[in-house]
Amino acid sequence: MHHKKIKILANIEIAPAYYRMILKDLEISNEALPGQFIHVRVSDDLHPLLRRPFSLYRISKEDQFIEILYQIVGQGTLLLSKKRRDEYLDVIGPIGRGFWLEKPTQEVLLVAGGVGIAPLFALAEKLLKEDLPSHKIIFFLGAKSKDSLIGLDELRNLGIKVEVTTKDGSVGYDGVVSTLLKIHLSQKKVISKSQIFSCGPLPMLKVVSQIAAKHNLPCQVSLEERMGCGIGACLGSVVKVREKGSSAEDYERVCVNGPVFNADEVVWE
Repeated sequence: MHHKKIKILANIEIAPAYYRMILKDLEISNEALPGQFIHVRVSDDLHPLLRRPFSLYRISKEDQFIEILYQIVGQGTLLLSKKRRDEYLDVIGPIGRGFWLEKPTQEVLLVAGGVGIAPLFALAEKLLKEDLPSHKIIFFLGAKSKDSLIGLDELRNLGIKVEVTTKDGSVGYDGVVSTLLKIHLSQKKVISKSQIFSCGPLPMLKVVSQIAAKHNLPCQVSLEERMGCGIGACLGSVVKVREKGSSAEDYERVCVNGPVFNADEVVWE
C-alpha cells in the first residue's frame, strides 16, 4: 500500500455524469490486482473531509497506469470531475483483497450492475492476459438505461461475449441483470467448474448469490460500502459474515478484509 500524489493523464466524461480517469504510477500499477481499490482525496483542503474509494477499472503494468470509473453522485465526485490533465491526486492504494480464480474452470461469468463493471473489467483483462480463452468468459452488464450503459464497446473489443440488460428496455434485455444470469444457467444441461464474479448494488449481489447457491457454483462478490479511513482503523465499513459450515456470525472490514468476499460468507440482510 502506498500513499502518494500521482499524475492525472486524463479525466473524460464518457456518458452523462459518468467519468473515466487515467492515472500514471509505476508502483500501484505494478502491484494492484482486480478487485482492489484506491482511496482518493478529491480536494486539496479538508472539505470534504473523507476520501472516496474507487475500484480499479484497468491496470496496465506495461504502460504504468491505472484507470477508475465514477459517477457524479455528490459533492466529492463533482469535485473529482473538475480535475484536469497534469494535475496530481492524493491517493492511498492499492487496498484490500481482490478476486482470485479457482482452477480449472469451465466458464467465468461476470455480473455487473452500473459502475460495478469497473473491477470486473479489470478481471476480464487479467484473465485474457493469463491465456484464459475469450469464449470461456461471459459478461452480463446491467444499467438503468442506454444513457447509463458504460464500458460496452470496450468489453466487446476484448472479444468476449457480452449480454446487456437495461431496466427501461432501451438496450438489450428489458429487466435486471441477475435475470440474464438465471436464464443462462437454466439453459445449461451440465454445470461444473463454472465460477461467478459480481459487483453492483447490494440487492443485486444478494440475488446473484442466491442463484449461485442454487446451482452450487462458487461466487465472489465485490461489496460497495461507505468508508472512512479505508485502511481498517476506523472500523466504519463492516459487513456481517459467517464461516462456511458454521452458524456463528461476525463482522469483517470491507476495506481490508474485502472488498471481495465469497458470496456464501456474507450474511444477506
